[in-house]
Amino acid sequence: MYQPEESNSEQGNVRGSDWEVTDTNKEDVTDASEEDVTDADKEDVRITSEKADSFLNFLKSTQEIYLYEGNSKDIDSAICLEATGELFHRLESHSLPPSDVFILDHMKTLLLFQDIERLKGALAVFPERCMMPPDQARVISTFFNYWITHILPEKNSE
Repeated sequence: MYQPEESNSEQGNVRGSDWEVTDTNKEDVTDASEEDVTDADKEDVRITSEKADSFLNFLKSTQEIYLYEGNSKDIDSAICLEATGELFHRLESHSLPPSDVFILDHMKTLLLFQDIERLKGALAVFPERCMMPPDQARVISTFFNYWITHILPEKNSE
């Protein structure tokens, strides 16, 4: 039976009768793929941060409108200033999980397109799909529901 000699070729070594190929350039391949992953990770972080900043601005504007129109007297536990402040802080510090940021961005997009039925569906499943604390999820739901029930109807009647 033929037994190939060991070689140090750059294409790899063939051992034994099972023809197992080992790669002598594995380190080079790993370095290149790690760079690609790092670049992809940096891009994901950048996109997530931009979406978080955009949503934070949207949420602050919504809170201003909500409070300006006198809804602060109807404040319930969902709009507790503490929970809202914590949510703002998490968005500012980019400490909200990326999955939550993308859900929030998607719901904002549905709102901007005035796709109310899909937004209502997204809001219904939001608390169970997000990773944020329930009081912060209620803040989000309350502000989106405020848009649906107060801001959009006024805007559409003009």
